[in-house]
Amino acid sequence: MQGMNRLKRIAVVRGGEWDTTQAAPRTVRTLLAMGHSVTVLCWDLSGEGQAREVKDGVEIVRYRRPVTKAGAYYFCMWLLWWVWLIRKFVAGRYDLVHVMNVDCVVTAVMSGIICRHKIIYDIRDAWGMSLSTQRFPIPQVFTALDRIFTPFVDGLLLSQGHVEFCAFYFGRRAYQRVPVIQVLNVPEHDFGADHRTPGGAPLILNCSGRISAIRAAYMLADGIEGRKDVRMHVYGKLSDSDVRKRLESMDNVDFEGKVDHKTSMEYMDRADVISLLYDPAYKSMIVASANKMFEAMMLGKPLLCSDGNYPGEVAKRFGLGWTLPYGNVQALKDLLDRLIENPQLVVEAGRNAGRHTRSTSAGSSSRRTWLLCTITWPATRMSPSANTAAGTVLSGPPHRR
Repeated sequence: MQGMNRLKRIAVVRGGEWDTTQAAPRTVRTLLAMGHSVTVLCWDLSGEGQAREVKDGVEIVRYRRPVTKAGAYYFCMWLLWWVWLIRKFVAGRYDLVHVMNVDCVVTAVMSGIICRHKIIYDIRDAWGMSLSTQRFPIPQVFTALDRIFTPFVDGLLLSQGHVEFCAFYFGRRAYQRVPVIQVLNVPEHDFGADHRTPGGAPLILNCSGRISAIRAAYMLADGIEGRKDVRMHVYGKLSDSDVRKRLESMDNVDFEGKVDHKTSMEYMDRADVISLLYDPAYKSMIVASANKMFEAMMLGKPLLCSDGNYPGEVAKRFGLGWTLPYGNVQALKDLLDRLIENPQLVVEAGRNAGRHTRSTSAGSSSRRTWLLCTITWPATRMSPSANTAAGTVLSGPPHRR
């Protein structure tokens, strides 16, 4: 408890608006519940937010520079973002900084030499993997940044699925020196009960989030085309005009744009099966464990996944849904036929999903607290047994140092 009492001022840092996803607000709520003073440092990419505000006991300070989060200009602006962050770190004199992604960890490590703060590196997107399809040397540069700076943080928090794959990405030095814990994107609250028996045809297939060709938009469209016993509800961010035209032309597709989180949960609760079909040719898709994966499971909804990625392994291991070879339209058609003929399969997979995600969710918040307690004693590093205890029910073999 003495170590916890030393942590008074904490900065949560994100290179984007802080509340556009659930990650930063969830972290802030956990820290506040532990009795700490929290300041959010974020990049307002629209340039329209307040430079400083206090909301629900949290000070929010924004770097206001409008820029599109893509392209050479955006990455050049990182230099100005870093200068702004370093100034805030020096002025704030925080005991700990909780940074999200590589654009924030660089300055946390550099300024830590002067500020002496401890650092939690919260990995939401491993940029080297997310940009793996870009031409040389873009993915190599971001991978190098992660491998250079990660060994100097005090705790590594992974939200992705394959811990061993992520450990390989961050390199041997980080793997051997830094305490690692995995906190998957499970919901904080129980949203629903076990899946209810489908009320007859049509079977409702949910396709939501980022809608794109590499997330099976064409595969799903081809698999349900012309069917009266299947409807697909599509909503979320869609920038590909060709995909949009294809979906809007189909009679059994209900398409709309982005919706808020509450509405998304309501839509998901009305569905029978949730699509998590991602192209495993993209490295980031191999380890990705999207928020909607665990939200669907909490609602008791079975998962439709690709072979070879993390959601697919979870679905097969615990009977939470079904996996298909990515791009195999005939396999999708055959599966839909089987589910419509045997609706009890949907019910059973949904119940398994609800049970397993609740057992995982119960430990999620405590793991986050446990990491904060651990790094207050710099002389105490994670033992293999402690690391095992920090593993998760759904992750398979835990990370071992």
